[in-house]
Parts: sequence; structure tokens; C-alpha cells
Amino acid sequence: MERRSGDSSVGSWWRDESGASASEYAILVAFVAVAIYVAVVQFNLGNIFLQIANVALNCVSGSGC
Repeated sequence: MERRSGDSSVGSWWRDESGASASEYAILVAFVAVAIYVAVVQFNLGNIFLQIANVALNCVSGSGC
């Protein structure tokens, strides 16, 4: 029986490097998340986001924009 290139096997799965891209993107996303967190904490941006959320909530609830 001949093996085709599309056949699944543990050996081909082990040598497959397509997952490396996904893990690199995950690490990049983690670094971006840490950078955003540091910026929010360092520059006290939490209050700005809270004010924006309150304005949006007031507009949606009909209390005025």
C-alpha cells in the first residue's frame, strides 16, 4: 500500500511546522496585551474607558448623549 502525501500519521504530524506560526502569533498577542495593560495602568487610562462606557450607556438607555 502506497502512502500519499495527504495521509495522516504521527510522524508527519510531528514534523509538521505549520503550528509554529500559530504559537508565534499567540506570543505576539500576549506581548501586545501586556503592553496595553501597562499603558492603562501607567497612564491611568481606566477612568477614560469608564467615562466612555458611561456616556455610551446613557445614550443607549435614553438618558441623553
